[in-house]
Amino acid sequence: MIYYFSATGNCLYAASRIAAATGDSICSMSDCLKKNERTASDGGTGLFGIVTPTYFWGLPSVTKDFLRKMNLTLSPGTYCYLLVEYGSTPGSAGFFANRLMKKKGHAFDARFSVRMPDTWTPIFNLSDPRKVNKTIRNGKKQILAAEEKISARTGGDFIRLKMPVQLSLFVYCFYFLMRKTCLFSVADTCIGCGLCAKQCPVQAIEMKNGRPSWKKSSCALCLGCLHHCPKAAIRYAFNIRKHGQYHFPDSEKT
Repeated sequence: MIYYFSATGNCLYAASRIAAATGDSICSMSDCLKKNERTASDGGTGLFGIVTPTYFWGLPSVTKDFLRKMNLTLSPGTYCYLLVEYGSTPGSAGFFANRLMKKKGHAFDARFSVRMPDTWTPIFNLSDPRKVNKTIRNGKKQILAAEEKISARTGGDFIRLKMPVQLSLFVYCFYFLMRKTCLFSVADTCIGCGLCAKQCPVQAIEMKNGRPSWKKSSCALCLGCLHHCPKAAIRYAFNIRKHGQYHFPDSEKT
C-alpha cells in the first residue's frame, strides 16, 4: 500500500506511477486522518510506501500526524520505502520520517527524492510555464528511477541535496509560525464555490455567508486553497498573485 499526501498533485502523480509499476494501491493520508482511521498496512503486498512533499526542510503536519497516530500492520519482510518530493532541497525530511517509523518498530529500507515545481509561492515563482514544465519532465525521470529500484526492492538512501539535521530543525521552526491561518485572506473576486473548504486536508476552512472562513488557528500550510481557487481569490500574507498558481497539469499525467 502507498500512503500519500498531495495538495497540488505532485505526490499524487508520483504515488500513482509507482502503484502502476508495482501493482500496488494508493491511499490518501489526509483522508485516513479525516476518517479517524488508526491502522495502516501493506495491504498484503509486502510493500509499504510513504510519498510526501517537503515543507520547510521537514515533514508536513499531515504526514507527521499520520506516522505518529497510525498503528502499522506489516507482513514479515515488508519492503518499506519513502519518497519525498521537494522544490529546493528535501532538507532532513527523510531523517525525520525514518525517526518516526522507528518509533513504530520499523524503518525505511529505501529513501528516494524527486524534485518538482516548488509550490511555496511566497518565494518561488511559478508563472513561467516553460520552467515549470521542464522541472516536471525532469521529475518524471526521477520518479521512473525510483520505480525501478522499488520494483527490485533495492535498499539504500537515495535522497539528494540533503541538509544537516540541526540546520533543518532551525528552518522547520518557521513552519509553525507560518501555519497561522490569520495570515490568509479572501479577495472580493471570491465566487463562493467552496472548493477551498473541500480541498483543505485538515478541515480548517468553512463557508460562511458564501465566503471561506478559517475556523482553526493553524493549518497544514499546503496552500492547496490558494492554488486551486478558480478566481485566485485566496491570498496568503501578502499579494503573491504574480507568482502564479499551480497544480499538476492533466496533460502531464501520462
